[in-house]
Amino acid sequence: MNEHNLKYNKFIAAEQEFNTNTYGIKGSIDATIFVTDPSNQTRATALEIKTGKYTENSYHSYRG
Repeated sequence: MNEHNLKYNKFIAAEQEFNTNTYGIKGSIDATIFVTDPSNQTRATALEIKTGKYTENSYHSYRG
């Protein structure tokens, strides 16, 4: 468990291309995984791994 009370279950895929015309977002998802939430429901979610260095100038990139 973690601070969001999610439990990791299973790895699905890595480096999937993602794009949505609705929100104008495109990119690559680091990993897609299954997690179990506090209500015991299993859900698929994106996992992003940040390796860059945070600075005040990179705030918006990190928030995105």
